Amino acid sequence: MEIFSYEDKYSYMYLTDQAYKKERRYKMFKIKDINLVLELENGILPLKFKDKTITAGYEQYIFLHEDRGVNAAVYITKEDNICTGSISVKINNHPILENFNLTEKMPIKISITFDEIPVSLCAAYMCRDWWSRPAFIKSFKEIPEKTQALFLEGKNSYGFLMPMVGEKMKAFISGEASNSILFELTAYTAGISNVNDVFFISSEG
Repeated sequence: MEIFSYEDKYSYMYLTDQAYKKERRYKMFKIKDINLVLELENGILPLKFKDKTITAGYEQYIFLHEDRGVNAAVYITKEDNICTGSISVKINNHPILENFNLTEKMPIKISITFDEIPVSLCAAYMCRDWWSRPAFIKSFKEIPEKTQALFLEGKNSYGFLMPMVGEKMKAFISGEASNSILFELTAYTAGISNVNDVFFISSEG
């Protein structure tokens, strides 16, 4: 005796096929690697990658610098074709000794390498304090500094990425390599030792 009817089997096969096609199609923002560098008041501090945790719809990348007492993490949350990224940085200050915290200008730099290289892009970047203009480009590497919105055309889909304004930090993006984007975060003030902010949101369809 069959438990499932022919229609049930057909529906299951159809839904499985659609899920497989969707997984293959929506991969423009699939992350391959993340690097994190901080600029402190006494110099540049690259953080060491420690661990990565990936579950359904959630990715966590842990970084640290044991000698300087710095702990950081990048969190990626995915729901359907929407993706958000957030950053946590904690600099452990000494109660008596001199401390060096984040600098004023672009102290957090997050480099994200993606699996897929887009076919073409349109970047809306800040050309003046109150004005932005579009740049029509062919590679992540060509993304202008202080880009505030990025439209992407992939092989099988289209995407949009926007750097966000969090509680303390404002994010910009710029080009770094053919398959990676540099996110630069600033609060336009120095001396910050703790950050918990969203820094981008993206969509693909």
